[in-house]
Amino acid sequence: MRHSLRVAGMMEGILVHAGQLIRRARWLCLLQEATIAWETESDSGLRHILIFEQGEPSEYSTLAEGQSIPVPPGFHRRPASRRSQFDLATYDRLRVLTTELRRLVKEDRWVAIRISPSVTLDINGIARALQWV
Repeated sequence: MRHSLRVAGMMEGILVHAGQLIRRARWLCLLQEATIAWETESDSGLRHILIFEQGEPSEYSTLAEGQSIPVPPGFHRRPASRRSQFDLATYDRLRVLTTELRRLVKEDRWVAIRISPSVTLDINGIARALQWV
């Protein structure tokens, strides 16, 4: 009986870890085609944007006051297409981006992620998503 409980515990741990890896993969695939917008501490009010295409930064600029966050050009790419473009460099780049997003959320700085014309995550949405990845 004791042996079967240990095996069940190990299986549960494996499944929990697998679920976390799947959630992280989905998150990284979303970031692969996204526009990230944030304010730096020193430039209060100045909003920066970084547009990612195929997991690489393609454009950096600042937003004028009242300007909306641009829609990422690759938002329409299907998940299978995004996965096929994924490599180690893309994974590392987006993992570091995730770490920086965690830092911005922790510091309660203004940050947003635009994923499509109709979906933009604010700091609360990002914080909720980061709890699971």
